[in-house]
Amino acid sequence: MGYSNQPRILLVEDEFFSQIIFKKVIENFRFCFDIAETAEKALEYTRNHEYKIIFVDLGLPDILGVELVKALREQLKLKTPLVAVTAFSSEKIKHECYASGFDYFIEKPFNEEKCLEVFQKFLISSAVLA
Repeated sequence: MGYSNQPRILLVEDEFFSQIIFKKVIENFRFCFDIAETAEKALEYTRNHEYKIIFVDLGLPDILGVELVKALREQLKLKTPLVAVTAFSSEKIKHECYASGFDYFIEKPFNEEKCLEVFQKFLISSAVLA
């Protein structure tokens, strides 16, 4: 869904309410995006599309987000920036995320400020954010 000339973003999130919030935030930036409710669906999407950033919830119904990231990095050799998303944050969790292959970490709920921070960090062209 979204605008074909803009960067494509993937959210891997099973919680409906978080999907709705993310959708509203991303639509404000006019990016193309997909939402995968499971790690299996995320793997399918990443095989068929190129994403500029992938947001991954740590608590997925089929496997943990850190396991998905390992699969994306090791099996698919994905270099795309991967952002850990969780409602439960601690220094230990952050360390585990970075050790497993995540590039960045944000806490729920999604909002424009947090997403803008991620986009500024990982999207090369700041003109996309105008």
